[in-house]
Amino acid sequence: MRVPPINNMRNSVLLFCGLILAACLGLIYRSSFWPGSAGNPAPEINPPVQRSDPLLGVSASIAPQPTLVPDWETRFWKIASEPARMESQDELEELAGSMTDDQIRDALDKLGADQSGAGIIFGRLLVRRWAEKSPAAAAQWVASLPDNSYGHAAFKEVVIPWADKDLDGAVGWVQQLPDGGNKTAAELSLAAAAANQKDAVTAINLTANLPPSPERDNVLNYSVRQWATVDQNSAVSWINQVQDPALREQMLEHVTMDLAVQDPFNAATIATTALTPGPGQNNVVLNIVQFWAAAEPDSAAAWVAQFPEGDLRSAAMENLVEVWQKNDPDAASAWVKTVLQ
Repeated sequence: MRVPPINNMRNSVLLFCGLILAACLGLIYRSSFWPGSAGNPAPEINPPVQRSDPLLGVSASIAPQPTLVPDWETRFWKIASEPARMESQDELEELAGSMTDDQIRDALDKLGADQSGAGIIFGRLLVRRWAEKSPAAAAQWVASLPDNSYGHAAFKEVVIPWADKDLDGAVGWVQQLPDGGNKTAAELSLAAAAANQKDAVTAINLTANLPPSPERDNVLNYSVRQWATVDQNSAVSWINQVQDPALREQMLEHVTMDLAVQDPFNAATIATTALTPGPGQNNVVLNIVQFWAAAEPDSAAAWVAQFPEGDLRSAAMENLVEVWQKNDPDAASAWVKTVLQ
């Protein structure tokens, strides 16, 4: 057997070792720079969307486009995340004022799906701003809302600026709404707006048949008081027909005390003939005495002198004398001596 020369064998070994070294270096380079390897994991990306290209007759891979968050939404959530910034609502009002009609519509759709407290607050501001510019368009959008807290808030807001421009138009829109919480919210809000415009009859007609609630009672009380300032007899006559005794008494007390400022004699008549005896009536009587004593102390004194003995008479005399002495102490003292004899 022929033995190969030593030099040739050594060269072969060196060549083999060089190839092994090159292979190792290639693996190291691949693991360091190739995405998805252990040393460099591939970034998470959405798979490309396969779409058919009608011109080429093949499917083309199209990378998804990133979704851009509107600037108003970024600003809103920054404000909503800080309770101190939410309390004043100044920043939300400023943001609402800077938005276009298209942005408002987009924002209202998103906020309706959110239903958070901050979302409802901002939604109310946006609906009111929209209604200030285009009440019919805002009302058409609001009408499609579900009967929930977001819907109630939107229905309340849309009628306020509308009532300022066209109260009859707003009333007509509300009356044709289907019964439910959204309609009730709109009626209460519109009634308050009508009362602020001194249209008490419209306000009362909107609320009289609504389910009892503190908000309804507040609107009715305010509306009836407005009505009584221009037509006392009609207002009192309507109050006397109210079926709820507690509400009827409350409204009579408020109207009577309001009347005491301008016409204490008439107020005294209502207090003694229409109010139910008790703490409420006593409180009204004492207020009437004070107002009457300031204007006509002799007439007030003659009325108080007719009171039967008791706590109410004593308290009324005290109120009368306290006011009377400031204007005519001698006359007040003389009256007290006459009564006490």
